[in-house]
Amino acid sequence: MRDGVSKFVIFGAAAAVALALFSFGVAYPFGARVRGDAYHYLLAADSFESLSAALAFMSERTAGMPLFEFTVRRAIGVFVATEQPQRWVDVICAALLAIHLASTWFFARWMQAAGCVRTLAGRHLLFFFLATFPALVGYTTTPLTDTLAIDLILCGGVLLARSQSVPGLPRAIAFGLAAGLMFGFSILVRSGSLPGIAAGLLVALVLSGLAGRPRQGAVLASALGCLMVLAPFFGNCMRAHGTLCLQFPAFDAVRSAQAGLRGARTPWSMHPTAKDGIPTLPDPNMMANYGERCELTKILGTDSSSLTGCLFSRPLAIPAFLFKKWAGLFDHFRFTPYVETATPAWLLWLSRAYDGLAWIGFALTLAVAALGLPRLAGWGKARLAAVQPALAALAVYAVVMLAIHTALHVEDRYGFAWLPLCAVVLIACAEKGVAGFRDSGWRAVTVPLVFSLVALAAFLVQVTAWDHTPF
Repeated sequence: MRDGVSKFVIFGAAAAVALALFSFGVAYPFGARVRGDAYHYLLAADSFESLSAALAFMSERTAGMPLFEFTVRRAIGVFVATEQPQRWVDVICAALLAIHLASTWFFARWMQAAGCVRTLAGRHLLFFFLATFPALVGYTTTPLTDTLAIDLILCGGVLLARSQSVPGLPRAIAFGLAAGLMFGFSILVRSGSLPGIAAGLLVALVLSGLAGRPRQGAVLASALGCLMVLAPFFGNCMRAHGTLCLQFPAFDAVRSAQAGLRGARTPWSMHPTAKDGIPTLPDPNMMANYGERCELTKILGTDSSSLTGCLFSRPLAIPAFLFKKWAGLFDHFRFTPYVETATPAWLLWLSRAYDGLAWIGFALTLAVAALGLPRLAGWGKARLAAVQPALAALAVYAVVMLAIHTALHVEDRYGFAWLPLCAVVLIACAEKGVAGFRDSGWRAVTVPLVFSLVALAAFLVQVTAWDHTPF
Protein backbone atom coordinates (compact mmCIF):
# COMPACT_ATOMS: atom_id res chain seq x y z
CA MET A 1 0.00 0.00 0.00
CA ARG A 2 1.38 3.38 -0.98
CA ASP A 3 2.29 5.78 1.80
CA GLY A 4 -0.34 8.34 0.77
CA VAL A 5 -3.10 5.74 0.71
CA SER A 6 -2.01 4.20 4.00
CA LYS A 7 -2.06 7.61 5.69
CA PHE A 8 -5.58 8.22 4.43
CA VAL A 9 -6.74 4.78 5.59
CA ILE A 10 -5.23 5.01 9.06
CA PHE A 11 -6.52 8.53 9.62
CA GLY A 12 -9.98 7.49 8.48
CA ALA A 13 -9.97 4.39 10.70
CA ALA A 14 -8.83 6.36 13.75
CA ALA A 15 -11.34 9.13 13.08
CA ALA A 16 -14.13 6.54 12.74
CA VAL A 17 -13.29 4.89 16.08
CA ALA A 18 -12.88 8.25 17.81
CA LEU A 19 -16.18 9.48 16.36
CA ALA A 20 -17.93 6.32 17.54
CA LEU A 21 -16.70 6.90 21.10
CA PHE A 22 -17.45 10.61 20.82
CA SER A 23 -20.99 9.93 19.60
CA PHE A 24 -21.57 7.60 22.53
CA GLY A 25 -20.40 10.30 24.94
CA VAL A 26 -22.46 13.15 23.52
CA ALA A 27 -25.55 10.91 23.52
CA TYR A 28 -25.68 11.18 27.32
CA PRO A 29 -28.32 13.67 28.55
CA PHE A 30 -27.15 17.27 28.38
CA GLY A 31 -27.47 17.68 32.15
CA ALA A 32 -25.15 14.70 32.70
CA ARG A 33 -22.49 16.16 30.41
CA VAL A 34 -22.49 19.76 31.66
CA ARG A 35 -22.04 19.90 35.42
CA GLY A 36 -19.49 21.08 37.95
CA ASP A 37 -16.46 22.79 36.44
CA ALA A 38 -17.78 22.41 32.89
CA TYR A 39 -20.92 24.35 33.82
CA HIS A 40 -18.93 27.14 35.48
CA TYR A 41 -16.64 27.46 32.45
CA LEU A 42 -19.70 27.98 30.26
CA LEU A 43 -21.19 30.52 32.66
CA ALA A 44 -17.96 32.51 32.56
CA ALA A 45 -17.74 32.36 28.77
CA ASP A 46 -21.39 33.42 28.47
CA SER A 47 -20.67 36.50 30.57
CA PHE A 48 -18.01 37.84 28.17
CA GLU A 49 -19.29 40.66 26.00
CA SER A 50 -16.00 41.21 24.18
CA LEU A 51 -12.46 39.92 23.87
CA SER A 52 -11.26 42.58 26.30
CA ALA A 53 -13.70 41.24 28.90
CA ALA A 54 -12.33 37.73 28.32
CA LEU A 55 -8.75 38.94 28.75
CA ALA A 56 -9.70 40.71 31.99
CA PHE A 57 -11.27 37.54 33.42
CA MET A 58 -9.90 36.06 36.65
CA SER A 59 -11.28 32.82 38.05
CA GLU A 60 -10.70 30.30 40.80
CA ARG A 61 -10.71 27.65 38.08
CA THR A 62 -9.26 28.23 34.61
CA ALA A 63 -9.20 31.30 32.40
CA GLY A 64 -8.23 29.34 29.29
CA MET A 65 -11.33 27.20 28.88
CA PRO A 66 -13.85 30.08 29.06
CA LEU A 67 -11.67 32.00 26.60
CA PHE A 68 -11.67 29.00 24.24
CA GLU A 69 -15.43 28.61 24.56
CA PHE A 70 -15.97 32.34 23.96
CA THR A 71 -13.85 32.11 20.80
CA VAL A 72 -15.82 29.10 19.54
CA ARG A 73 -19.09 30.93 20.19
CA ARG A 74 -17.94 33.99 18.26
CA ALA A 75 -16.77 31.80 15.38
CA ILE A 76 -19.99 29.82 15.02
CA GLY A 77 -22.07 32.94 15.62
CA VAL A 78 -21.03 34.12 12.16
CA PHE A 79 -23.01 31.25 10.66
CA VAL A 80 -25.71 30.17 13.13
CA ALA A 81 -27.45 31.48 16.23
CA THR A 82 -25.80 30.39 19.47
CA GLU A 83 -28.61 31.00 21.93
CA GLN A 84 -29.20 27.27 22.33
CA PRO A 85 -26.72 26.03 24.99
CA GLN A 86 -26.64 22.47 23.70
CA ARG A 87 -25.72 23.55 20.18
CA TRP A 88 -22.91 25.69 21.56
CA VAL A 89 -21.63 22.87 23.78
CA ASP A 90 -21.77 20.33 20.96
CA VAL A 91 -19.69 22.59 18.71
CA ILE A 92 -17.18 23.13 21.52
CA CYS A 93 -16.89 19.36 21.98
CA ALA A 94 -16.53 18.79 18.23
CA ALA A 95 -13.75 21.39 18.17
CA LEU A 96 -12.01 19.61 21.06
CA LEU A 97 -12.16 16.31 19.15
CA ALA A 98 -10.85 17.90 15.94
CA ILE A 99 -7.92 19.44 17.85
CA HIS A 100 -7.21 16.07 19.43
CA LEU A 101 -7.09 14.26 16.09
CA ALA A 102 -4.90 16.94 14.52
CA SER A 103 -2.47 17.18 17.43
CA THR A 104 -1.94 13.42 17.68
CA TRP A 105 -1.47 13.17 13.90
CA PHE A 106 1.27 15.79 13.83
CA PHE A 107 2.81 14.42 17.03
CA ALA A 108 3.13 10.97 15.43
CA ARG A 109 4.76 12.54 12.35
CA TRP A 110 7.23 14.35 14.59
CA MET A 111 8.11 11.16 16.47
CA GLN A 112 8.97 9.40 13.21
CA ALA A 113 10.97 12.39 11.94
CA ALA A 114 12.88 12.52 15.24
CA GLY A 115 13.74 8.82 14.99
CA CYS A 116 11.83 7.86 18.15
CA VAL A 117 9.53 5.68 16.04
CA ARG A 118 11.40 4.16 13.12
CA THR A 119 8.75 2.75 10.80
CA LEU A 120 5.67 4.09 9.07
CA ALA A 121 3.64 1.31 10.70
CA GLY A 122 4.90 2.41 14.11
CA ARG A 123 3.95 6.00 13.37
CA HIS A 124 0.45 4.92 12.32
CA LEU A 125 0.05 2.78 15.45
CA LEU A 126 1.16 5.71 17.62
CA PHE A 127 -1.39 8.00 16.03
CA PHE A 128 -4.19 5.44 16.22
CA PHE A 129 -3.47 4.64 19.87
CA LEU A 130 -3.49 8.26 21.03
CA ALA A 131 -6.30 9.43 18.74
CA THR A 132 -8.67 6.70 19.90
CA PHE A 133 -7.60 6.48 23.55
CA PRO A 134 -11.03 6.26 25.26
CA ALA A 135 -10.25 8.53 28.21
CA LEU A 136 -8.80 11.23 25.96
CA VAL A 137 -11.82 11.06 23.65
CA GLY A 138 -14.14 10.99 26.66
CA TYR A 139 -12.85 14.35 27.89
CA THR A 140 -13.78 15.90 24.55
CA THR A 141 -17.45 14.94 24.97
CA THR A 142 -17.98 17.49 27.73
CA PRO A 143 -16.33 20.92 27.96
CA LEU A 144 -13.48 19.99 30.31
CA THR A 145 -9.85 21.03 30.10
CA ASP A 146 -7.80 17.85 30.32
CA THR A 147 -7.57 16.57 26.75
CA LEU A 148 -7.28 20.10 25.35
CA ALA A 149 -4.36 20.88 27.67
CA ILE A 150 -2.26 17.89 26.62
CA ASP A 151 -3.15 18.42 22.94
CA LEU A 152 -1.89 22.01 23.14
CA ILE A 153 1.36 20.78 24.70
CA LEU A 154 1.80 18.27 21.87
CA CYS A 155 1.21 21.05 19.33
CA GLY A 156 3.74 23.21 21.16
CA GLY A 157 6.28 20.39 21.06
CA VAL A 158 5.76 19.88 17.31
CA LEU A 159 6.23 23.60 16.63
CA LEU A 160 9.27 23.83 18.90
CA ALA A 161 10.85 20.86 17.09
CA ARG A 162 10.11 22.56 13.79
CA SER A 163 11.83 25.73 14.99
CA GLN A 164 15.02 23.73 15.51
CA SER A 165 15.16 22.47 11.93
CA VAL A 166 14.08 25.40 9.71
CA PRO A 167 16.83 27.46 8.04
CA GLY A 168 17.44 31.01 9.20
CA LEU A 169 16.91 32.81 12.47
CA PRO A 170 13.66 34.66 11.53
CA ARG A 171 11.79 31.45 10.66
CA ALA A 172 13.17 29.69 13.73
CA ILE A 173 11.94 32.54 15.93
CA ALA A 174 8.51 32.51 14.25
CA PHE A 175 8.02 28.79 14.92
CA GLY A 176 9.41 29.16 18.44
CA LEU A 177 6.99 31.99 19.17
CA ALA A 178 4.07 29.89 17.89
CA ALA A 179 5.18 27.04 20.16
CA GLY A 180 5.27 29.42 23.12
CA LEU A 181 1.73 30.57 22.42
CA MET A 182 0.61 26.94 22.53
CA PHE A 183 2.46 26.27 25.78
CA GLY A 184 1.10 29.46 27.34
CA PHE A 185 -2.48 28.73 26.41
CA SER A 186 -2.09 25.18 27.71
CA ILE A 187 -1.12 26.67 31.08
CA LEU A 188 -4.16 28.92 30.97
CA VAL A 189 -6.30 25.85 30.30
CA ARG A 190 -4.70 23.88 33.14
CA SER A 191 -2.58 26.05 35.41
CA GLY A 192 -1.18 22.99 37.20
CA SER A 193 1.01 22.31 34.15
CA LEU A 194 3.01 25.52 34.75
CA PRO A 195 5.90 23.87 36.70
CA GLY A 196 6.30 21.10 34.10
CA ILE A 197 6.28 23.43 31.10
CA ALA A 198 8.61 25.91 32.80
CA ALA A 199 11.10 23.14 33.64
CA GLY A 200 10.86 21.73 30.12
CA LEU A 201 11.53 25.09 28.49
CA LEU A 202 14.46 25.70 30.83
CA VAL A 203 16.10 22.40 29.85
CA ALA A 204 15.35 23.10 26.17
CA LEU A 205 17.02 26.50 26.51
CA VAL A 206 20.17 24.96 28.01
CA LEU A 207 20.39 22.32 25.26
CA SER A 208 19.71 24.84 22.49
CA GLY A 209 22.55 27.00 23.82
CA LEU A 210 24.92 24.16 22.95
CA ALA A 211 23.64 23.93 19.38
CA GLY A 212 23.95 27.50 18.05
CA ARG A 213 22.20 30.84 17.93
CA PRO A 214 19.17 29.96 15.74
CA ARG A 215 18.13 27.12 18.04
CA GLN A 216 18.65 29.18 21.17
CA GLY A 217 16.74 32.10 19.64
CA ALA A 218 13.83 29.80 18.86
CA VAL A 219 13.58 28.53 22.44
CA LEU A 220 13.90 32.06 23.81
CA ALA A 221 11.07 33.09 21.49
CA SER A 222 9.02 30.16 22.80
CA ALA A 223 9.54 31.29 26.39
CA LEU A 224 8.62 34.85 25.38
CA GLY A 225 5.45 33.69 23.62
CA CYS A 226 4.44 31.71 26.70
CA LEU A 227 4.93 34.76 28.92
CA MET A 228 2.95 36.94 26.51
CA VAL A 229 -0.06 34.67 26.86
CA LEU A 230 0.18 34.46 30.64
CA ALA A 231 1.01 38.12 31.40
CA PRO A 232 -2.56 39.57 31.31
CA PHE A 233 -3.87 36.86 33.61
CA PHE A 234 -0.95 37.13 36.03
CA GLY A 235 -1.76 40.83 36.20
CA ASN A 236 -5.45 40.18 36.80
CA CYS A 237 -4.73 37.76 39.63
CA MET A 238 -2.12 39.97 41.28
CA ARG A 239 -4.44 42.96 41.25
CA ALA A 240 -7.26 40.88 42.74
CA HIS A 241 -5.27 39.06 45.43
CA GLY A 242 -2.05 41.02 45.95
CA THR A 243 0.17 38.00 45.40
CA LEU A 244 1.98 36.30 42.54
CA CYS A 245 -0.63 33.97 41.05
CA LEU A 246 -2.29 32.87 37.83
CA GLN A 247 -5.74 32.12 39.20
CA PHE A 248 -7.46 32.21 42.57
CA PRO A 249 -4.68 31.16 45.02
CA ALA A 250 -6.75 28.65 46.97
CA PHE A 251 -4.99 25.36 46.18
CA ASP A 252 -3.93 23.57 49.34
CA ALA A 253 -1.04 21.20 48.59
CA VAL A 254 -0.99 19.82 52.15
CA ARG A 255 -4.68 18.94 51.98
CA SER A 256 -4.15 17.22 48.64
CA ALA A 257 -1.10 15.32 49.90
CA GLN A 258 -3.03 14.18 52.98
CA ALA A 259 -5.71 12.70 50.74
CA GLY A 260 -2.99 11.05 48.67
CA LEU A 261 -1.75 9.11 51.69
CA ARG A 262 -5.03 7.22 51.94
CA GLY A 263 -5.32 5.87 48.42
CA ALA A 264 -4.82 6.39 44.68
CA ARG A 265 -8.35 6.52 43.27
CA THR A 266 -10.71 9.48 43.57
CA PRO A 267 -14.38 8.62 42.86
CA TRP A 268 -16.15 11.98 42.70
CA SER A 269 -19.56 10.30 42.62
CA MET A 270 -19.14 9.40 46.30
CA HIS A 271 -19.11 11.63 49.35
CA PRO A 272 -15.79 12.33 51.07
CA THR A 273 -15.34 10.62 54.41
CA ALA A 274 -12.23 12.51 55.55
CA LYS A 275 -11.85 16.07 56.73
CA ASP A 276 -9.79 17.12 53.72
CA GLY A 277 -12.91 16.87 51.55
CA ILE A 278 -11.41 14.75 48.75
CA PRO A 279 -13.30 11.44 48.26
CA THR A 280 -10.29 9.12 48.13
CA LEU A 281 -10.96 5.40 47.96
CA PRO A 282 -9.09 3.96 50.99
CA ASP A 283 -6.34 1.53 50.06
CA PRO A 284 -5.59 -0.86 52.97
CA ASN A 285 -1.82 -0.86 52.44
CA MET A 286 -1.56 2.92 52.10
CA MET A 287 -3.90 3.51 55.02
CA ALA A 288 -1.96 1.20 57.34
CA ASN A 289 1.45 2.64 56.48
CA TYR A 290 0.65 6.32 55.99
CA GLY A 291 -2.99 7.38 55.91
CA GLU A 292 -3.80 6.58 59.56
CA ARG A 293 -0.43 7.55 61.02
CA CYS A 294 0.33 10.98 59.58
CA GLU A 295 -1.45 14.32 59.98
CA LEU A 296 0.34 16.59 57.55
CA THR A 297 1.00 20.28 58.12
CA LYS A 298 3.73 20.69 55.49
CA ILE A 299 5.27 18.95 52.49
CA LEU A 300 8.98 18.96 53.35
CA GLY A 301 10.44 17.98 56.70
CA THR A 302 11.74 15.09 58.78
CA ASP A 303 8.87 14.35 61.17
CA SER A 304 5.53 12.64 60.50
CA SER A 305 3.76 15.98 60.12
CA SER A 306 5.50 16.41 56.75
CA LEU A 307 4.96 14.35 53.61
CA THR A 308 8.64 13.46 53.21
CA GLY A 309 9.02 12.60 56.89
CA CYS A 310 5.87 10.47 56.81
CA LEU A 311 7.03 8.50 53.76
CA PHE A 312 10.56 7.87 55.02
CA SER A 313 9.27 6.74 58.41
CA ARG A 314 8.21 3.57 56.56
CA PRO A 315 10.86 3.30 53.81
CA LEU A 316 10.09 -0.33 52.95
CA ALA A 317 6.52 0.65 52.04
CA ILE A 318 7.58 3.39 49.60
CA PRO A 319 7.78 1.05 46.54
CA ALA A 320 4.20 -0.10 47.15
CA PHE A 321 3.14 3.53 47.67
CA LEU A 322 4.71 4.56 44.34
CA PHE A 323 3.22 1.59 42.50
CA LYS A 324 -0.27 2.36 43.73
CA LYS A 325 0.02 6.09 43.02
CA TRP A 326 1.27 5.46 39.51
CA ALA A 327 -1.31 2.75 38.82
CA GLY A 328 -3.99 5.26 39.84
CA LEU A 329 -2.75 7.67 37.17
CA PHE A 330 -3.41 5.04 34.49
CA ASP A 331 -6.67 3.69 35.95
CA HIS A 332 -9.29 5.33 33.69
CA PHE A 333 -12.26 3.63 35.27
CA ARG A 334 -14.75 6.25 33.99
CA PHE A 335 -15.41 7.81 30.59
CA THR A 336 -15.77 11.26 32.17
CA PRO A 337 -16.21 12.30 35.82
CA TYR A 338 -19.84 13.23 35.21
CA VAL A 339 -20.78 9.75 33.96
CA GLU A 340 -18.63 7.87 36.47
CA THR A 341 -21.45 5.61 37.64
CA ALA A 342 -22.96 5.39 34.15
CA THR A 343 -19.86 4.15 32.31
CA PRO A 344 -20.85 0.74 30.89
CA ALA A 345 -18.71 -2.34 31.49
CA TRP A 346 -17.69 -2.67 27.83
CA LEU A 347 -16.32 0.89 27.80
CA LEU A 348 -14.55 0.43 31.12
CA TRP A 349 -12.74 -2.64 29.85
CA LEU A 350 -11.99 -1.03 26.50
CA SER A 351 -10.33 1.73 28.51
CA ARG A 352 -8.54 -0.87 30.57
CA ALA A 353 -7.13 -2.44 27.39
CA TYR A 354 -5.66 0.92 26.40
CA ASP A 355 -4.63 1.59 30.00
CA GLY A 356 -2.81 -1.73 30.15
CA LEU A 357 -0.79 -0.94 27.03
CA ALA A 358 0.00 2.54 28.35
CA TRP A 359 1.05 1.01 31.66
CA ILE A 360 3.42 -1.37 29.86
CA GLY A 361 4.86 1.66 28.08
CA PHE A 362 5.26 3.37 31.45
CA ALA A 363 7.01 0.35 32.96
CA LEU A 364 9.33 0.15 29.94
CA THR A 365 10.04 3.87 30.25
CA LEU A 366 11.13 3.39 33.86
CA ALA A 367 13.31 0.45 32.84
CA VAL A 368 14.90 2.37 29.95
CA ALA A 369 15.50 5.37 32.22
CA ALA A 370 17.08 3.20 34.92
CA LEU A 371 19.46 1.67 32.37
CA GLY A 372 20.18 4.83 30.40
CA LEU A 373 20.31 7.74 32.85
CA PRO A 374 23.60 6.68 34.51
CA ARG A 375 25.26 7.00 31.10
CA LEU A 376 24.35 10.70 30.88
CA ALA A 377 27.22 11.54 33.22
CA GLY A 378 29.65 10.47 30.49
CA TRP A 379 28.04 12.49 27.72
CA GLY A 380 30.16 15.30 26.34
CA LYS A 381 29.07 18.69 25.10
CA ALA A 382 28.87 17.55 21.49
CA ARG A 383 26.56 14.64 22.30
CA LEU A 384 24.29 16.79 24.47
CA ALA A 385 24.08 19.34 21.66
CA ALA A 386 22.64 16.60 19.43
CA VAL A 387 19.65 16.07 21.74
CA GLN A 388 16.49 17.69 20.38
CA PRO A 389 15.43 20.43 22.82
CA ALA A 390 11.75 19.79 22.07
CA LEU A 391 12.06 16.09 22.95
CA ALA A 392 13.89 16.96 26.16
CA ALA A 393 11.23 19.54 27.04
CA LEU A 394 8.43 16.99 26.60
CA ALA A 395 10.26 14.38 28.69
CA VAL A 396 11.05 16.85 31.49
CA TYR A 397 7.45 18.07 31.49
CA ALA A 398 6.22 14.50 31.96
CA VAL A 399 8.71 13.79 34.75
CA VAL A 400 7.83 16.96 36.67
CA MET A 401 4.10 16.30 36.38
CA LEU A 402 4.62 12.71 37.56
CA ALA A 403 6.54 13.95 40.60
CA ILE A 404 3.84 16.49 41.47
CA HIS A 405 0.99 14.03 41.18
CA THR A 406 2.89 11.35 43.07
CA ALA A 407 3.10 13.72 46.02
CA LEU A 408 -0.49 14.96 45.79
CA HIS A 409 -3.81 13.15 45.54
CA VAL A 410 -4.42 11.11 42.40
CA GLU A 411 -7.09 11.48 39.74
CA ASP A 412 -6.87 9.41 36.60
CA ARG A 413 -6.86 12.51 34.35
CA TYR A 414 -3.58 13.60 35.92
CA GLY A 415 -1.93 10.73 34.05
CA PHE A 416 -2.71 12.27 30.64
CA ALA A 417 0.68 14.02 30.72
CA TRP A 418 2.42 10.63 30.47
CA LEU A 419 0.31 8.98 27.80
CA PRO A 420 2.18 10.32 24.72
CA LEU A 421 5.58 9.40 26.14
CA CYS A 422 4.40 5.94 27.21
CA ALA A 423 2.92 5.31 23.77
CA VAL A 424 6.17 6.30 22.04
CA VAL A 425 8.29 4.06 24.27
CA LEU A 426 5.84 1.16 23.90
CA ILE A 427 5.90 1.30 20.11
CA ALA A 428 9.65 1.91 19.92
CA CYS A 429 10.26 -1.15 22.10
CA ALA A 430 7.80 -3.17 20.02
CA GLU A 431 9.67 -2.22 16.84
CA LYS A 432 12.94 -3.23 18.42
CA GLY A 433 11.39 -6.46 19.65
CA VAL A 434 10.09 -7.36 16.19
CA ALA A 435 13.51 -6.72 14.67
CA GLY A 436 15.20 -8.77 17.41
CA PHE A 437 12.75 -11.63 16.96
CA ARG A 438 13.45 -11.74 13.23
CA ASP A 439 17.19 -11.85 13.86
CA SER A 440 17.45 -14.10 16.93
CA GLY A 441 14.02 -15.58 17.64
CA TRP A 442 12.43 -15.71 21.08
CA ARG A 443 15.74 -15.36 22.89
CA ALA A 444 15.90 -11.67 21.97
CA VAL A 445 12.46 -10.79 23.32
CA THR A 446 11.92 -13.14 26.27
CA VAL A 447 13.11 -10.79 29.02
CA PRO A 448 11.22 -7.64 27.88
CA LEU A 449 8.13 -9.71 27.09
CA VAL A 450 8.06 -11.34 30.53
CA PHE A 451 8.74 -7.96 32.17
CA SER A 452 5.81 -6.42 30.25
CA LEU A 453 3.41 -9.24 31.10
CA VAL A 454 4.32 -9.12 34.80
CA ALA A 455 3.82 -5.34 34.83
CA LEU A 456 0.44 -5.72 33.11
CA ALA A 457 -0.69 -8.45 35.53
CA ALA A 458 0.27 -6.33 38.55
CA PHE A 459 -1.65 -3.37 37.15
CA LEU A 460 -4.80 -5.39 36.45
CA VAL A 461 -4.70 -7.03 39.88
CA GLN A 462 -4.45 -3.64 41.54
CA VAL A 463 -7.21 -1.86 39.62
CA THR A 464 -9.65 -4.77 39.94
CA ALA A 465 -8.91 -4.85 43.69
CA TRP A 466 -9.91 -1.17 43.83
CA ASP A 467 -13.06 -2.03 41.86
CA HIS A 468 -14.13 -4.35 44.68
CA THR A 469 -13.11 -2.11 47.58
CA PRO A 470 -16.14 -0.70 49.42
CA PHE A 471 -16.05 3.04 49.92
